[in-house]
Amino acid sequence: MRIFLRLNALAVLFALMVAVPVLADLNANRILRVMDWEPDTLVTASFFLNSVWIAVLSAAGFLLIRRWLGVRPSRFVLSLLWIPYFLLIYFLFGLFFPVVDTSDRFSEGTELTLLFWLSITPFWIAFLCAVAGSSGPSDGEVLPDDGHKVEDRPPIH
Repeated sequence: MRIFLRLNALAVLFALMVAVPVLADLNANRILRVMDWEPDTLVTASFFLNSVWIAVLSAAGFLLIRRWLGVRPSRFVLSLLWIPYFLLIYFLFGLFFPVVDTSDRFSEGTELTLLFWLSITPFWIAFLCAVAGSSGPSDGEVLPDDGHKVEDRPPIH
C-alpha cells in the first residue's frame, strides 16, 4: 500500500510539473491583461520561471524516485500515471477560473505548446526513472559500517 501511495504522490508531482507551465502558456493573454505587462516581459519571465519550476520538480522527482522506489520496475508506471492527475488539474483550473472575457481566449499556436509538453513528458519521466533506478548503490549493496561491498568481505566461518 505504501508503494501505491508513493507512486501516486510522485504522479501528482509530475502532473504539477507539466500543468503549471502549460496553464501559464495557455493563459498568457489573461496574465498580460491582469498584470499589465509587455509581451516581451511575459515571455522572458515565463521562460525563466518555467525552466526553474521544471528543473526543481525534476530534481525532486529524481530524488524521491531514488529514495522511495529504488530499482523497482513499477517506477516506470509513472510515465503514464501522471496523465489523469494532469487532466484533473487542467479541468479544475478551468472550473475555478473560467474564461469570461473573449480576449482571454487562447492565442494561436498555444495548442502546439500543449501538444509538445504532453508528448515529451512521458519520455522525460521514463528517463528520470531509468537514471534514478540505476544511479548509486541499490539497497543492501554497500555496507554502511565499513563501506565495502558484500562480495569484498571475507567469508565468515
